[in-house]
Amino acid sequence: MSDNPFRRQITRPEFEAMVGQEIGVSRWFVMDQARIDAFAQVTEDEQFIHVDPDRAKETMFGGTVAPVPSGSELRARFQLDRIEEKSPGRLMASVGVSVEIKGYEKPALTADWRVMYLI
Repeated sequence: MSDNPFRRQITRPEFEAMVGQEIGVSRWFVMDQARIDAFAQVTEDEQFIHVDPDRAKETMFGGTVAPVPSGSELRARFQLDRIEEKSPGRLMASVGVSVEIKGYEKPALTADWRVMYLI
């Protein structure tokens, strides 16, 4: 059995004991132009600010963005904030998510991610 808690079943008491703890951190990855181009294509938002690096240099961002500047290094942090029993056999977990930009104090995104577990 794996030591990774996301690759094995855990008991409800183990899960509840994780409330208030950081439960995961992603690896750093670069938001390069290829990722920005993919973003523009999938969202059908192919404005120059996403897909034209030369023209985007003339903007206040100094280059392409989606929603952070091209070349930014990002990672996500996850914290289990609370668990609520919605009904017998149904637990709603609230996970705080923060997307960090390397070198910046303020995160690119914060969110409350809700996950329903059927036990």
